[in-house]
Amino acid sequence: MATITFKRSCKSAPGNSKSRYKERRKAQQDSGRQTEALARKIAVAATGCSINVLRATEGASDYAKQLDRSIRHHEQIIQHREQRERNKHMKVCNEAGRQIHAVQKQRGKSIPLI
Repeated sequence: MATITFKRSCKSAPGNSKSRYKERRKAQQDSGRQTEALARKIAVAATGCSINVLRATEGASDYAKQLDRSIRHHEQIIQHREQRERNKHMKVCNEAGRQIHAVQKQRGKSIPLI
């Protein structure tokens, strides 16, 4: 009977690439949080306001930025839609991209109904 082993880990590098990525990402996030906290403390010391007041003003400015970004995005969508509608009469409605005027050929003379 043969023994089957799956996914042997390499002894030189602990973990896999996904776990190493997660560790790096966690370290980046921690350092980012520390710098944000330090910046907030400096802002509190410089302005003399409390942290709650600074958070409220930062939140309002973030909301305004987000609102401006969404307005610009929707304006771009509207402009793109108008451009498509303007060019619609020039587009060919054929999957091959060719203009085809297909009319059935007349295969003989018509018979009079007298």
